[in-house]
Amino acid sequence: MKKVPAEVCDNCGEYYLNNSITEQVLQRAEVAVKNGAEVEIIRYAA
Repeated sequence: MKKVPAEVCDNCGEYYLNNSITEQVLQRAEVAVKNGAEVEIIRYAA
C-alpha cells in the first residue's frame, strides 16, 4: 500500500500507524490476499 497516513515519533523519527489506520490496512490486506494477491518483501543487504 502506498500513501498510508502515518505518524512520526518526535523522539526517534520512526513512522507508526494509529489504531484506526492499522485496522483499515489489515482489512484491506486480508481482502487482497483473498483475491489472490501475492507480495514478496525483501530487505536490501549490502
